[in-house]
Amino acid sequence: MIAGAKAMAVIKLADGSEPPFGATVMNARKQETGIVNDGGSIYLSGINAGDAMTVHWSGAAQCEVRMPTLLPADMLMNTLLLPCHPVSAAAPSLTEINPRRDNTSLCR
Repeated sequence: MIAGAKAMAVIKLADGSEPPFGATVMNARKQETGIVNDGGSIYLSGINAGDAMTVHWSGAAQCEVRMPTLLPADMLMNTLLLPCHPVSAAAPSLTEINPRRDNTSLCR
């Protein structure tokens, strides 16, 4: 069972378009909390203030939505507009951040 509020929402991508019909929304526990309908509309469950959820299609997480920190008192009477930000690429490794240098310059 998924704990949290329920609400109608509209998900929009950075370019103003919507995720494809049938895209799924998942919480941090990888539980499905909704399926995208036409026009980016979605009935979401398991909403908790400030939580992030990922939107998946083509077999992978494509973008992330964040729930408002203050949720409306009557969630079903308000439609949330949720901007979906691209999922960041994997964090670079330490060697990519600070590449190893030739030790000869350090040993003089």
